[in-house]
Amino acid sequence: HSNLGQIYKGRGNLDKAAEYSNKALTISVKLFGENHPQVATNYSNLGAVYKERGNLGKAAEYSNKALTISVKLFGENHSSVATHYNSLGQIYRAQGNLGKAVEYSNKALATNLKLFGENHPSVASCYSSLGAIYQAQGNLKQAKKSTNLKQAEEYAKKALVINLKSLGENHPNVAICYKNLGQIYKAQGNSDKAAKCDNKARASGHCSRQFRQGGKV
Repeated sequence: HSNLGQIYKGRGNLDKAAEYSNKALTISVKLFGENHPQVATNYSNLGAVYKERGNLGKAAEYSNKALTISVKLFGENHSSVATHYNSLGQIYRAQGNLGKAVEYSNKALATNLKLFGENHPSVASCYSSLGAIYQAQGNLKQAKKSTNLKQAEEYAKKALVINLKSLGENHPNVAICYKNLGQIYKAQGNSDKAAKCDNKARASGHCSRQFRQGGKV
């Protein structure tokens, strides 16, 4: 049921994804009780489905349940705990609760840095999340716009550097980093740098598609 939920989510059929993810959760709770890694995973999957559906309240509720179980089982310094913190940071950003978004994304970053060191895709993901939050703050708070966008640029650059080192130029995550950085430059009014990043994003995206299709670049 859990796998079916993820398959339907990947296909964009969010009603079916929610249905099967709920079934998977019910079965896991019956089999293992509430405090089990599989139950935490099921809650996390449901949270992701509700986020995609735009039901951010439910998404936060289920993601918080996943976090609570994982902290009980593993303590703070565990990769699954960092993943839940990062997911919640993204949900709070989508809700417009940028203070909480920064708090949870920073927790995810601190844990991942402890576990993996600086040059790891999980750390890059946290930097990307923080960059997006500060960009959102820059769009909202005109008085601090340049400061927030500068901070967003720094985080986006860190994410790009790490992903280039760990994944190489021709990877979808690198394309996303270039795209994110381009959007920040655009918000700063730096159209030349924005255009360069957009071109690099397209090139990386094209190359990664070619590799996935087994073609030569």
